[in-house]
Amino acid sequence: MKFIYTEAALQELQSFKEKQQKLLEDLISDHKFVFGDETIEVTASDIKEAAEYIRVYRPQAGKYSAIHLVSKMYIVLGICITLGALFYPHIQNIFQENRVQGWAIITGVTMMVVGIFSGYLYRLRMRREEEIERMHSSFREKEKDRV
Repeated sequence: MKFIYTEAALQELQSFKEKQQKLLEDLISDHKFVFGDETIEVTASDIKEAAEYIRVYRPQAGKYSAIHLVSKMYIVLGICITLGALFYPHIQNIFQENRVQGWAIITGVTMMVVGIFSGYLYRLRMRREEEIERMHSSFREKEKDRV
């Protein structure tokens, strides 16, 4: 397959290469920097090691996970509204008789919902990290098999 680049595409490609090189140099300098030394020698193994930390950005995957997250939020919010409607007379009675207890209940429920939501976000992020690690390990194994 032959690729033909326009002049603007060549400029963007050059910009892309410069950004990738800068990212690579930043990763390598984080590991090899010696205080007082102004030069860092980059080896092939340094590039291979740093390349494992560079991840591919896939906007589609983020789009669908955001939709999944919003749907879960709507479910939790719907459950809270339904429970609130069912127990509204009791809640109204609590607020009329003891405002402090009512606000404590609202604060507790809010903290519980935020905790559940945060835990879900944490599990989602860990699942993504595990998937990325599996991709990297399978890629490393394929590289070893080729050598």
